[in-house]
Amino acid sequence: MAQVLSPIQTEMAAKGGQIVGACFNPDAQRLVPGFIQQFRPTFPVGWSTNETVMKYIEVPAGVIPYVPILLFIDRSGMIRNQYLGTDPFMSTGRNGIVAKLNELLGPPAAKTGAKG
Repeated sequence: MAQVLSPIQTEMAAKGGQIVGACFNPDAQRLVPGFIQQFRPTFPVGWSTNETVMKYIEVPAGVIPYVPILLFIDRSGMIRNQYLGTDPFMSTGRNGIVAKLNELLGPPAAKTGAKG
């Protein structure tokens, strides 16, 4: 997924988009530097614990979601879309990701109303 997201980050940066990666597999803290060296993502990559991530994305206890997991978070910090690895959205690939980002990063809706 890092290889898919890196060129998207480069493209979306001009619109104010920011992709962030979070590794949460066992021993993620130790493995992240090697991941960064191998894949050279164009976006920041950090790590967290599995427990913290599952709580953040509100996965019920005992459920093990497939990865990757994509969250689309708006400028105010609200999760607008969330897709687990088995979600049909994942089959849309680059085009689906870019379309979602364009929805979030597009120009704000024009204000309507009488001038006074």
